[in-house]
Amino acid sequence: MRWKSQVRYFLAWSSIPPCLVLYRWLYRVAIWIAVQAFRRCPGIVAVYLCRGGAKKEITPGVSDIDFILIVGPDAAERKQVERVFSRLQTLSFGLIPYHHTFVLDEPELHFLWRTTPFRRYLFEEGKSTWLLLHGRDVRSSLPQMTELERTASCFAYMNYWWAEFADFLLQNENCRRDPILRRSVCFKAVADVANALHALRTGEFCYSRSEALEREDTPLCRRLQAASASRVPSRDPVIEEEVYRYLLKAFLDLWDTFRRRPSCWSMAGLLKPLSPRPRRPKRRWRNRHLSKSAAIWPRSGGRNAWLRISSGAPSIRSTAAC
Repeated sequence: MRWKSQVRYFLAWSSIPPCLVLYRWLYRVAIWIAVQAFRRCPGIVAVYLCRGGAKKEITPGVSDIDFILIVGPDAAERKQVERVFSRLQTLSFGLIPYHHTFVLDEPELHFLWRTTPFRRYLFEEGKSTWLLLHGRDVRSSLPQMTELERTASCFAYMNYWWAEFADFLLQNENCRRDPILRRSVCFKAVADVANALHALRTGEFCYSRSEALEREDTPLCRRLQAASASRVPSRDPVIEEEVYRYLLKAFLDLWDTFRRRPSCWSMAGLLKPLSPRPRRPKRRWRNRHLSKSAAIWPRSGGRNAWLRISSGAPSIRSTAAC
């Protein structure tokens, strides 16, 4: 909505003392009210504050207040918790976002850990960053992440941020006119992909976005840091183009490793041979032009799509115009 974009612009422009202190105090008040509403619901096991609010990386007008709720097995009590959660989203005008996947019971938590790499990455982050605001801590019951699970989780997390970048900057009409959202998505995409690549290389997880940009210390990262510190948000097509190229290169470098060594699995600098597979007759690939789907989602289009992108990636403007 246009009025939300105008509110975000005003908050970003006025985020200086004493207004910044007031805004952060209002965030704390909203968190306190939400916790009081949750703790009155029967069946609540734990209330966690996560993401930027838990890491004290709140940007007024951009940051949401993200909660993860752990509930008991009773279905009626769970429905009541979800109704309260949904009502808070409405009353806060989306500041406290609600989705049914934010409400879990303990068996569901362990099931998602085993079967969903993207959620596993978030839960691993939660071990270090989530703040327990009410109830019993259930994070200690999650197992340690294996090397293979870490690799799959990092790949899934990188795919998620490519999809977010493509959705907000290439497809979403509302975001195209909102410089604050565009700047925020660029900052988050580069920082989180850099953190995932760092975990793949070293096996050590880092969840701070500012630390990720300082660690990389490239011209793009320095420009993103300067843009995020600016009080007057404006759209910078040059930065968006550089972020687009950075994300493509990150995926292409990973794909090139697999393409050059198809019989090995590369993890944290170690090559582990896989069991040999029977040889199949060679398939003749057709030389097709880069499709819109291949530009929006790197994995679609298969091996040929990656090679076409690497030989000459389209600009972000031509891709957004598709």
